[in-house]
Amino acid sequence: MKRNQDHGFIALKIEGNILPPEFLQKVAALTAPHQANADYGVSKSFNIKDEIGRYWRIGLDLWSEYASRRERRDGIAAKVGIQEWLVPFLTHVLGCQDLEPSSLVVLGDRQYPVTHRVYGKAVPVLLTTREFDLDKADVRFGDEGRKRPPHGLIQEYLNAEDSCLWGLVANGEKMRLLRDNPSLTRPAYVEADLERIFQEQLYPDFAAFWLLFHASRIKPRNNKPADCILESWRKQAQETGERALANLRQGVTTALRELGNGFLQHRANEALRQALQNGEVKENEFFQELLRLVYRLLFLFKAEERHLLHAPDADLEAIRLYREGYALARLRDKALRKRHYDRHSDLWQGLGVTFRGLAGGADPLALPALGGLFDVDQCPRLDVAQLDNARLLIAIHALSFFQSGKVLSRINYRDMGTEELGSVYESLLELHPRIDVHVSPWRFGFVGDEQEKQRGKGSERKLTGSYYTPHGLVNELIKSALEPVLERTVKDHTADPVGAILNLKVCDPACGSGHFLLAAARRLAAEISRLQAGSDTPGEQQRQHALREVLRHCLYGVDKNPLSVELCKTALWIEALEPGKPLTFLDHRIKCGDSLVGATPAAIEAGIPDDAFKPLTGDDKKVCTALKKRNKIEHQNKGGSLPNTETFPWQRLGDLATAMLNLNTLPGDTLGEVAEQKRRYAEHVRSSGYLSGRFLADTWCATFMIPKTDLFGATITEEPFRRIQKNPYDVAHALKEKIQTLAAQYRFFHWHLEFPEVFHPPVKGEKADNDTMGWCGGFDVVLGNPPWERIKLQEQEFFTARNSEIASAANADARRKLIAALSSPLASPAHYALSEEFAFAKREAEAVSQFCRLGGRFPLTGTGDVNTYALFAELFLNLPSSTGRAGFIVPTGIATDHSTKAYFEAVALGGRLVSLLDFENREKIFPSVDSRMKFVLLTLGSGVRESRFLCFATRTEHLLERERQFTLSPEDIRLINPNTRTCPVFRSKMDAELTKKIYRNVPVLIRERV
Repeated sequence: MKRNQDHGFIALKIEGNILPPEFLQKVAALTAPHQANADYGVSKSFNIKDEIGRYWRIGLDLWSEYASRRERRDGIAAKVGIQEWLVPFLTHVLGCQDLEPSSLVVLGDRQYPVTHRVYGKAVPVLLTTREFDLDKADVRFGDEGRKRPPHGLIQEYLNAEDSCLWGLVANGEKMRLLRDNPSLTRPAYVEADLERIFQEQLYPDFAAFWLLFHASRIKPRNNKPADCILESWRKQAQETGERALANLRQGVTTALRELGNGFLQHRANEALRQALQNGEVKENEFFQELLRLVYRLLFLFKAEERHLLHAPDADLEAIRLYREGYALARLRDKALRKRHYDRHSDLWQGLGVTFRGLAGGADPLALPALGGLFDVDQCPRLDVAQLDNARLLIAIHALSFFQSGKVLSRINYRDMGTEELGSVYESLLELHPRIDVHVSPWRFGFVGDEQEKQRGKGSERKLTGSYYTPHGLVNELIKSALEPVLERTVKDHTADPVGAILNLKVCDPACGSGHFLLAAARRLAAEISRLQAGSDTPGEQQRQHALREVLRHCLYGVDKNPLSVELCKTALWIEALEPGKPLTFLDHRIKCGDSLVGATPAAIEAGIPDDAFKPLTGDDKKVCTALKKRNKIEHQNKGGSLPNTETFPWQRLGDLATAMLNLNTLPGDTLGEVAEQKRRYAEHVRSSGYLSGRFLADTWCATFMIPKTDLFGATITEEPFRRIQKNPYDVAHALKEKIQTLAAQYRFFHWHLEFPEVFHPPVKGEKADNDTMGWCGGFDVVLGNPPWERIKLQEQEFFTARNSEIASAANADARRKLIAALSSPLASPAHYALSEEFAFAKREAEAVSQFCRLGGRFPLTGTGDVNTYALFAELFLNLPSSTGRAGFIVPTGIATDHSTKAYFEAVALGGRLVSLLDFENREKIFPSVDSRMKFVLLTLGSGVRESRFLCFATRTEHLLERERQFTLSPEDIRLINPNTRTCPVFRSKMDAELTKKIYRNVPVLIRERV
């Protein structure tokens, strides 16, 4: 008998990430919380293990009676299988004393034929007979003629009913425990094979089953399903998982350090060292290849453990050869045995065979041609370098195992969410790599390593998942922003709902590791596979194909950090990997750039603003004044209007939109087809329309950033800007180079040029959908958790990784003196270089701040000491189409601060605010964020008559408590806060209703806005 290697039980199965398999061992050992006698309703006079034995005998008796009669086909199968077996078993063995029959449940326009309930309406139960497979659809569990499997019925009900979290489904021989699980395409449940337990006398399995499935585990506490013991176990398991992720973050740092030193120090890699020494290869380029190598290992761990690497029809002998000779799992096994830690390089060479096979395909190993991450241009220097076995195996060990107390635990990549893995690698982007060439052998590490060593042995750099957004918050935004759009799309396109879904465009403008895009992809794929399955249950293969199609057609992302962009692509590739298919082409959809800094059609039409000439650090104030005066005169002379754009083909961006739409229609099922997509996209970004349009937009942005020290030097005012618009070649070479340098430095991002199939400037006679941006179109859904940080350069933060003495100065005045000393005549070359780097960074921050405040793109939030969260909030307002929605997370100040009151008034009183859900971080929803921080989940739409509010929540479970939530109309907000127009705050629905009633009867005495 083969036992499950993850939890050790034969008849118990854990699918998905409902609970980690290792937690089952903890429950079976009675070491989980809430496992005292009283917690299970057992008298303290009894031994709980003896009680389990008693229930084992009761269960055996019930099973024996059922097994002798279950073959009946004379119309009493339901009586035998349900009334005489499952109901007594649940009642007398599992403690479901208040199990009661349920009538048909109707939610909205959907019907759910649930058969029973436990604890009132808190826990739905579906009991059926052995003739029905839990995963096979049948019309008796369906809705309006649509077939549904028993498992699917309970899962859909849990997803639809907010007051329920856990449910049970059983067919007499198998019983499953399910949880609300709306965003996952993969099923998630715990299953007990009752037939096997009793027929094979598997008492240990029964004991673990009883301890996990007992009614006391799902009983609501404080009348709240979210407070049940099973939910607290799940939360504890997630916290344990977070600790595992924290260990993995350190493990990945170790792996990077080992791999970096291994490549630098191997005697065969003289060419690599020479390239680094002469500057042919930069330090960051070397680090980037190391990260890509780690991404490859991550990809393989996940793909191998989920059995997604080989095509379904792959040769079995070839698969066996791969697993025995070239799989990453083989290296993981070797990493446990020190005898393999030698100075040979055969293991790295074997891994190279795997990488090359995945780049172009390798039939002898049943490896598909994936391309993408495995292309030869991804790690060109490391792929041809050598690495000894010891260094490789130390890295593999660090990525595969972590120490949990005295036990070495293996990382469960199969059930670990791709976005969770992304949070690990996203935290590594904060590391600053360093190569020390002044020691022998060369040493690779990170800035701060020496300080860590000085603090004592065992002191580790703290890496946190600061940017990782908890599932509960992401799922809430999926529900409020994505699902209404999805439902409307299906309803409005009954002839081809799948095609309509694949035409939806979903974007995260600060995508990081792709967490929100992954959640959106899963939800869209779940709906597509449901529609395509029709009367059947979608299988894993069908779901994976739907995910890949969503990735090909629907997802867009932007991030300022190029490593984040690569990380996002990797995460999406891992999630949407379809056996036998190449990795999807993503360069045209997941892009690198600053979402906040770019030109718009409205900005280009208005011309160069006079405020672009306000002096920054290093500018000559007199030159700025003269340039501003010149610009104003040129505006007056030219009227600041666009020339007739019909005479300029590079301004007619319809060709760009057509090119991108044509690119999206190309198939991508073979490596050759993906290569064609790549070629077409390269052709597109080299086209005159794109290059000319981009150079004009870059020129407009560069006006704010270009140094203004010479009145007759490389400067831009209205007249030269319009000359460039008429003829992009009518520009001095020095000025053109400066503009291109600034565009690369600041990563200008022009939405209408980068995604012309989403946005386009209005053609003649057409009115813009968005007057602020001056464009038509937009995304159907925009999701994200953008950065919350001041644009103003923070001195302490800047020097933390560069100069610990300055960073740890006693106060701001002492820090300023130390900074000034960096550029003194007696300063060392290294200090002088650091001074220049600081001045450069300070000017860059000032320029971006001035652009956001004065450039016209952010009229509602571009005020004062601007914060990126407020600017992104306005971006989320402007990116959706007129019928689209946006859901995002920002600090609560967006609705309560004076500096953002214009924004809140615009969304709340303009019919745009769908919901505002306010949280305090006191219970550490974001572990690495200050507990005093308050944040909101904000959802925007159009034509909203009433907005949903929640205030003072401290945990995601509070989203389920309807008594906490209240609604306000724009008129209510005007009534309650007529002067400030900021967000009214109430602790409950009752408080809100009472306040509205009072204000209607006794209005504000002084109304300032009359």
